Amino acid sequence: MFVLIIYYICKMEIPQRVIDASQEMIDTYGNHLQYNGHRNGFDVYVFDIPDNDEDVSDNIWFCLDDGSEVSVFSGFEAVSLRSSYVKDAAEVSVE
Repeated sequence: MFVLIIYYICKMEIPQRVIDASQEMIDTYGNHLQYNGHRNGFDVYVFDIPDNDEDVSDNIWFCLDDGSEVSVFSGFEAVSLRSSYVKDAAEVSVE
């Protein structure tokens, strides 16, 4: 079951609205956009900026709501989102 979930996530197509919102980043750094899951009513996509650019934060988050609006988070907002994922992951136990 776990393998099927990972396969689905890896093969999931990124909606055009998210691609459009991240197009400048894709043009600058290449396509480093990936699906990160569903959280608080949003489909979350993360653009990982390559390590060689120190002028920007290391990732930018794109959140797509059910109404197809894209919200973009970077800097401290992105760090806060990432921290909430780590906190939730730490609370999950494997049996």
